[in-house]
Amino acid sequence: MNKELDAKKWNRIVILSIVLILLLIVLATIVIDPFLHYHKPVKGLEYPLKEERYINDGLARHYEYSAIITGSSTSQNFKTSQFEKNWGVKTIKMTYAGGTFAEVNDGIERAFSYNNNIRYVLRGLDGTQINVAKDAFNYDGIPTYLYDRNPFNDVYYLLNKDVMVKTAAVINYTRSGQKTTTMDDYAAWYPYATYGRENVLAGLIDYSSFTEEYQMSEQDKTNITENVRTNLLQVALDHPETEFLMFYSPASGAYWYGMVESKQLHAQLEAEKMCTEILLEAPNIRVFGFADHDEMTTDLDNYMDTLHFSEKISENILDWIYAGEGELTKDNYEEYYRRVETLYSNYEFDYETDTVAEGE
Repeated sequence: MNKELDAKKWNRIVILSIVLILLLIVLATIVIDPFLHYHKPVKGLEYPLKEERYINDGLARHYEYSAIITGSSTSQNFKTSQFEKNWGVKTIKMTYAGGTFAEVNDGIERAFSYNNNIRYVLRGLDGTQINVAKDAFNYDGIPTYLYDRNPFNDVYYLLNKDVMVKTAAVINYTRSGQKTTTMDDYAAWYPYATYGRENVLAGLIDYSSFTEEYQMSEQDKTNITENVRTNLLQVALDHPETEFLMFYSPASGAYWYGMVESKQLHAQLEAEKMCTEILLEAPNIRVFGFADHDEMTTDLDNYMDTLHFSEKISENILDWIYAGEGELTKDNYEEYYRRVETLYSNYEFDYETDTVAEGE
């Protein structure tokens, strides 16, 4: 009988210990909150802000801001301090590496659900994301349990071994004397990038199999129209008090060389032109294009690969947009696309000797 009582007592102790440990884990996660799900960074703790898809929603919920810088990885090097200096408003960065228009739009809409005082949205548009399905996502395992207001699915956050590691990382980061990542540095990759011709041209392929000019199909046109209207235009129409500054990320000359060699240049520019036409329907959207800056795009020292440009170009873009340079309007956008097509279809690229040999 005593042995049976001792066993029951032991079982209760084990169960209570497990419950206590779980409660401590939950409490630590709530208090430290490494992904800022419940609150801003705790005073006295320093946070290494990483993992955009886990952090962005917390920034939108708890930070003070009147402007957002967003887009894919091509928008990660923009500095909120520069935007704040030019436009005079508190700014956060919410970028999504590899993000489609749909994913970025979801993040913007959530930000509006938390903050009704957003005056500006600066949004980079990658040409490669225009002709895709309106509900396309490039990222698996998105932590949607952090995005809603459902307290019950927070269990995936509160009792998550990976989050426990991140909680400990905040403590270690603080103990090491480091400071919470600034919005300028958040998600920025330029300090670690290697730029130049060799890196950029490594992304090119053998284009000899492309023998016919690509013609946009009706499905292409449907994809473009639905994608742009759903994921770019509608949020601006829903928030007429906000000015949306949208710019096409300036790809490198090597990208445009690829478009020429694969016989997709005209179709790509037609897709972008369709996108611009739709965006200009909203009076609170301003559209900017810089592909005609060939002195910039063909200098491959400005690029990490065919699409990703240096922090200096990011700085220039902010200043150009603030000054109104490169703005596409109903009066000039068609001429802009004619100019870009003429520029690159006639450009004397010198990339051939560097490309195919490595890819074969």
